[in-house]
Amino acid sequence: MRFRSFATCLILALVCLMAAPALLADGTLLGTINGRVLDQDGKALPGATVEVTSADKGFQRTAVSDSGGAFNFPLLQPGPYIVKITLAGFQSFEALNNIVQPEKTTTINATLKLAATAEAVTVMGEVPLVDKQNTTATTNVDSTLTQKLAVGRGYQNLISFAPGVSNNSGGNPNVHGSLSSTNLYLFDGVDSTDPTLGTFGQNFNYEAIQEVNVSTTGISADYGRSQGAYVNVITKSGTNQFHGSFKLILTNDNWNSQNKGVSPITGASSAAAATGFATAARPAGVFAGADLPPLMVCNIGLSFGSLGAFAAVDLLVLGISLGISPSLFQQ
Repeated sequence: MRFRSFATCLILALVCLMAAPALLADGTLLGTINGRVLDQDGKALPGATVEVTSADKGFQRTAVSDSGGAFNFPLLQPGPYIVKITLAGFQSFEALNNIVQPEKTTTINATLKLAATAEAVTVMGEVPLVDKQNTTATTNVDSTLTQKLAVGRGYQNLISFAPGVSNNSGGNPNVHGSLSSTNLYLFDGVDSTDPTLGTFGQNFNYEAIQEVNVSTTGISADYGRSQGAYVNVITKSGTNQFHGSFKLILTNDNWNSQNKGVSPITGASSAAAATGFATAARPAGVFAGADLPPLMVCNIGLSFGSLGAFAAVDLLVLGISLGISPSLFQQ
């Protein structure tokens, strides 16, 4: 009897663990695709079949245009989508690479032509520059850009790309004059803000970040408790294709040029001093002042994704560079 009770509890625990990812996914910020189906004269075409397919994950949703020719697909995960519209007696319509962004609406208006024979019209979509249904000022920095930026490998450094952000020291900026403790930090829509200090509550693997959204003004009432910005980090996920990446990012003091000259006011040298990270990275008491040897910093990033799963590793390796050049960090 005791064994049966223990087995029942164990099964319930496993079910809860399996359901946890699905529950967390409900917090993801989602987007919308809508539009109208019209004929060549600009009149609405009701009854058209509209199919929306995720280009990354392969899932599909279907709807039928209403009496006004309108269709609407809310609660879509961010990413590229394929929209296909068909109606008997008309050419089929297909729009590729329609990008859905969090809390944004992508509008696709299709004009169907009468078809004497079977024909199809294919158009290439793009990210909408202006969302007329959303007044929030949001800056999106996606992974194709984050991997090329010459910034520290942390999502906090990407916040500075949004207008109105200043004094981003330690990853907790002032936004439009607000305090650094009045920002809201989200991971896939789940609040991760430190409840005591009001600062960011956790770091995250840089290789596993899909994009970072920073909203500074016109923020919806759905996101209260914040007078500054709200920062949403969207993580990568598995797709319907196998994919992966490997990168090696290396910096070396020997490759940096030292500042030259002196201050015209004080006469002090403009050479950079070994402070901050440079000093912290070296063992205390081992090297001092000009005796500090050049430092080498190596970032190793590795990621892999498959059907419904994604994993990433980001390693930081510190070492002493072998070389003769005494130059330190460029200021």
